[in-house]
Amino acid sequence: MLNLSSDCGPVVWTTWPEPPELPNAHTGSSQRFSLLRIPDVSRSPSGRITVREILTSLLSHWVGSPVCLKESPRGPFVEQTIGGRPCFVSISYAGNSAWAAISLGAEIGVDAVEVEAFEQLPDVESLYLATAAEPGHSVPEDKGLQFAKRWSAMEAQLKRAGLPLKEHTVPPAANVCHIVHENTVVAVAFL
Repeated sequence: MLNLSSDCGPVVWTTWPEPPELPNAHTGSSQRFSLLRIPDVSRSPSGRITVREILTSLLSHWVGSPVCLKESPRGPFVEQTIGGRPCFVSISYAGNSAWAAISLGAEIGVDAVEVEAFEQLPDVESLYLATAAEPGHSVPEDKGLQFAKRWSAMEAQLKRAGLPLKEHTVPPAANVCHIVHENTVVAVAFL
């Protein structure tokens, strides 16, 4: 279990096969969500099945009986409640890892982005993010990290709200936490 500082306080997350704690499991806990990194998987159909099998196993453990992870246009969801609260799940892939955020009682979104400065970054920013880099300027190395944080925050907020990615979209407001693990920025959006 890792406890990393983020831009919204400490975030506890684990790497599978170590299971995360149930969100808000302890009285006085500020942990509103659980974050799980599942290494060595890809976005491929078999990787996606593996991630869902792991999440089903984890959620079944929390509930104490078999859980069915269903699919919807917004992503996976659980029909059963956990501790009387609905369970929300969001999944993102970056590099060779999947990241899953789990929340009880509140919708959640997660997005993971590998840090990379690329030549078309100013164009992508101008189409999808509120403020853009000045055209014709080279992209500084730390610009890749800045972009990854802004992009992942936008995607996580859109996922939390169940909205698609479109040009010039302003996502609905939400709390966003970022963590940086190796060369990946992970954003979790929650209310």
